[in-house]
Amino acid sequence: MTSVDYLLARLPPLAPDLVELPIGPEEFSDLILDGDVRFWASGVLDWLRIANWCSDQRDLPLPFPDARKEPSSPVGLDPWREYYDRHSAIHAPDLVRAWAREDAALVSARARLAGRDLALQVRHTLEPRMQVLVSGAVGSIGAAADQDARLTRLGFQWLDERVFCRGRDSDDLIYAYAMKLLLLARVGRRIEASDAA
Repeated sequence: MTSVDYLLARLPPLAPDLVELPIGPEEFSDLILDGDVRFWASGVLDWLRIANWCSDQRDLPLPFPDARKEPSSPVGLDPWREYYDRHSAIHAPDLVRAWAREDAALVSARARLAGRDLALQVRHTLEPRMQVLVSGAVGSIGAAADQDARLTRLGFQWLDERVFCRGRDSDDLIYAYAMKLLLLARVGRRIEASDAA
């Protein structure tokens, strides 16, 4: 049994409509035995840690208390740009690289609709199905939550369509799991302390 096979057997299933996370980002990261897989899968979840780090620097509450305050990779002057540059680099695994390019385009498009510029160097056209979902401004919290839910479901579908190798030793399955966990955490799911215990 490979370390990936062992890990996959221990991970609870993820679905886009979950109300709570069945595993927290740090618990997931701690289960990964393979160093290279751990670097990329945990690095994907640095998105949550960077958000926590930025809030901590401003003495604000952590938006994702289930994740650490310090990213696993060093934080520079422009952590978001460095994050997307690292994960879309040519040496990143194919699935991670494709996801980072798509996610950077999505995050940038949503920020522009809200009147903000994240200064990310986006060299990718947003996937048409996602472009349709973010093309119009949302006027209420309920509409924003609905948009988040639809984007999460589409993100799961996008990942499932791009995991070509589904063998029991496929690193892609771990990377896809990390990305799905990130998508769920970003729309406000929280693991309960009693569940973590």
